[in-house]
Amino acid sequence: MPELPEVQTTVDGLNKTVRGKTIVSVWTDYKSHFYKGKKDIKDPKFFTQFQKEVSGQKIKSAERRGKHILINLSNDQTIIVHMKMTGYFYYDPKPDTKFVHLLFTLNNNKKLAFSDMRKFAKVTLIKT
Repeated sequence: MPELPEVQTTVDGLNKTVRGKTIVSVWTDYKSHFYKGKKDIKDPKFFTQFQKEVSGQKIKSAERRGKHILINLSNDQTIIVHMKMTGYFYYDPKPDTKFVHLLFTLNNNKKLAFSDMRKFAKVTLIKT
């Protein structure tokens, strides 16, 4: 599990690379019916809503609350990510980057990828 310094480093990196960018589209293969009814992108129904809510939104900032990463969007919503044991963000990853389960395409034609070898991470969306 990432410790606080790693989480803060991730937040700092997100602020340097994706702050001010607009999310064009979102893809995931996290979907599982085991998570049905939970506010997590692993629930296929929730992910469909998540896609609608975040697509077209500008990333205002990233911050940390404990070990949670908060990605604040222009529509007054926040993506909350807990990386758990093996989660890691990549900005503009190589095509062969392993274990990418969440991919944001940005308006500068680059991608923000979330890699999670064990698929333990939690990603949700809340109104702020």
